[in-house]
Amino acid sequence: MALRGLSSAEFVRAISQVGEVIDAAALSPDRWQDVCAAFQALRPDARVLFQGHDRLSPYALPLAGAGWEDVNLEPYFLHFASRNPWLGIWKEMATAKVELADALLPRSILERTEFFNDWLKPMGRADMAMGLKIAHERDRVAFFCIHYDSRSHERTNEVMAPAMQALASRMRRALDCNRAVLRSQCSIPSDGLMQNLLDPAFIVNADCKLVAANSAAEALIGSGMLINVRARDIVSFGLPEVDARFARSVQETCERYPGGAGGHAEFLVELAGTRLSVSVLPLASNLQPLVMRGPLAYFSPAVTALVILRVLPPNRSDVVVRLRERYRLTEQEARITSALRLGGSLVDISKELGITYETARGHIKSAFSKTGTHNQRELLALLLAESARSPDPRCRGKA
Repeated sequence: MALRGLSSAEFVRAISQVGEVIDAAALSPDRWQDVCAAFQALRPDARVLFQGHDRLSPYALPLAGAGWEDVNLEPYFLHFASRNPWLGIWKEMATAKVELADALLPRSILERTEFFNDWLKPMGRADMAMGLKIAHERDRVAFFCIHYDSRSHERTNEVMAPAMQALASRMRRALDCNRAVLRSQCSIPSDGLMQNLLDPAFIVNADCKLVAANSAAEALIGSGMLINVRARDIVSFGLPEVDARFARSVQETCERYPGGAGGHAEFLVELAGTRLSVSVLPLASNLQPLVMRGPLAYFSPAVTALVILRVLPPNRSDVVVRLRERYRLTEQEARITSALRLGGSLVDISKELGITYETARGHIKSAFSKTGTHNQRELLALLLAESARSPDPRCRGKA
């Protein structure tokens, strides 16, 4: 195809040159700055911006760019990015298809926005735009856009739109490669407050992957007691039912967005004779240090979970042991009874133990029969009564 000012051969050569830079960025994510510069070389008066946005983050994240040297991007990052009228439109756009901004948002509407009047218009050479959605994963979008002067829009559209479209799949492949390259990098700086906590504390992402830990948590993990780190840096407590409950708490915590409703999770576990309180709190990631440093910020979670462990005093009454001895409960019946005592529902307990609800219901019915109770309320009352009693010396030291 021949474009105004470019022969077909020149256009193919230009696309090939930009494509080589994109391929280099696939293995060296910091080269996305060069990708932006290569696109800008096709139209030197344009401004190129590669950015990401996550629903859980209050702002868009500029990942790389070219042509913005005369612009202070900090106001955009801290204020105008959240007022970008195209944010919602990006999510509805088709992936890998170049779109002209005026076709998506009528200019009459754009020119009434704070984003246009206080950001784009004063900047100059940026009142028109075209964009390409490179990737859309859940609530996260990677977007490549070019801003340019409306007075030269025909020339810019004729050159840049075909170039972006020709390289769309190549950019997506490069971003996919970046995910593998950056997987092992810790992209969330460890929180200073966490480092000052005396209790073991660590940060995990929604998949329970360890991101950072304070010295107390590192010592606990290194000892191999209570918690450990499995393959792919997944934190584990060593018991399937506890891991399931932990994973559910972490996932629900990480789905909370800044300023949104929701609280933290807290539950008790008993591991190797140690009573442990596990607190899981939402932690908004500070991604500002990663601005304009390539796609690392795009792959970094907007919300992580801060986990604090507290070792509780020994339960000297050892209620579950005494119940097993006194009422001859089986190990599974005792585990379900113990979980009820810690506040779990039978539905959740069955999931944590990896059994069906009906199987758990059968065990609890058997516990009712052996203890002379008729429902969960009576069984819990019995547990409270047992907790208030002095331990039977005959039960001490028995499993």
